[in-house]
Formats: sequence, structure tokens, C-alpha cells
Amino acid sequence: MSPYISLLLLLLLALFGSSQAGCPDTPAEPGPCSCVDASGFEAIYIICSSGTLQEVMAAVRDVNMEIFELQITGVEMATLPHDAFAGVSIRRMSLPGNKIRRITAHAFRGLEDSLEFLSLYDNELTSMPTKALASLHSLCGLDVGRNRLDFSNPALFNGLNTLEFVSLRDSYLTAVPADALASLVGLNDLDLGMNSITDVDVESFGALRQQLLTLRLYGNRWVLKFTKYITQRVKLREYFTTK
Repeated sequence: MSPYISLLLLLLLALFGSSQAGCPDTPAEPGPCSCVDASGFEAIYIICSSGTLQEVMAAVRDVNMEIFELQITGVEMATLPHDAFAGVSIRRMSLPGNKIRRITAHAFRGLEDSLEFLSLYDNELTSMPTKALASLHSLCGLDVGRNRLDFSNPALFNGLNTLEFVSLRDSYLTAVPADALASLVGLNDLDLGMNSITDVDVESFGALRQQLLTLRLYGNRWVLKFTKYITQRVKLREYFTTK
């Protein structure tokens, strides 16, 4: 499932889905999370937007089955501590807008074999939490856009060999960070949207030009050297210059 339709699906389910089966009974007092059981999809979706991380996870642990998607937004948590999500099984997790600065090495312990997609968009990370992420053996999609990462670091994504999709949207980039991405041997879908990239040519992508299938460049003020790249050097399945 595309990460771009996930939030829309969550909102539709919140309007039309059921709150039975896997979701806990609705409490008398509003809690930090809303739970939707999409019985037709055999999936649980949870959206949390208030309280502390401890309060949020206490509510999440009341769910008695695997969570297809957990979204926590607007809950300030400067540090994700060890075992932050212990005791639950989650396939997709989005943590945008929580002012996260640090993620401890064992923050995702317990999700090693279940988590497939993680969004850390719009936080305050200055370094990639590679130790925490490398433990996620099933992780194939990662969104780290709109943080404070150093994309000149060639070791930025080292050890994250399972990744197939990476989003660096809205990351103040002025060029394709090919050196930082070079270690992602499985990468085939790259989102560089909403940056300030002005020049894209064959050499911009380095070794990536042999493996990319999908490239997203919407929202960039880029020079049209990309046509040559497409027609002569790589057979992209699809590319986007508009969202």
C-alpha cells in the first residue's frame, strides 16, 4: 500500500469503519487514541494525537490483535526510550510531528519481525537511528523527510539493507544525495519531492541509476536534464514531477 494513501484510508475508516472486535470498548472518558476495526480488511487502525507516550501505549496495548497501522502525531517525545512499543505487533507506524530528537538502540524492540513501514517525518532528528532501524528485519519503507539529517554523510543509511522505499521529501535538499543513499542496495522507490533540487542529470544518481524503478520529484525547481537520464540510462517504471 502506498504511504500516500494511508492517511486518507485511515480517515475514511474512522468515518465508516467499525469499532468492534479487535478494538477495546469505548471508554466513558475520551482517551488519547481512536481505534478502527476495518472488518472487511481484517485490520486494526489506531490514531493517537494527545497525551504522553506512556498514556498512548497503554491505550494501544488494550488492542487484542495485530495493528495494521499506528499513527501517533503531536505527542511530544524528545526521546523514544528502550522498549517503547513492547507488547504489541505493528505492521505500519507513522510518528510525524512529535519533536523526536533521539531514538534509543532498542526503541523498536519487539517489532523486529512485524514492522514493514516507518514514518519519522517532521521531527528533529540530527542523526539516523541506524542501530534501532537495523534491528527491523522486515522494514522495507522509511520516511525521514523534514528532519535535520546530514545528507553529506555517506554512512547515513549503513546497515539498512532491507529498505526498498525511502522518502526524503521536504528535506531542504539542493541536490540528489546519491552518496548517502549508495549503501541501500535494495532501494527501488525514492521520493525527493518538495525540495529545492535544481539540477538532475545522469551522474546525480551515481550507482542508484541501475536500481531505481520509481522516482518522485514533485515540488522541485529542477532543470530539465532528467529526460536524458530516463531515456538513455535507466528504465524507470514510473516517475513523478507532480504529486
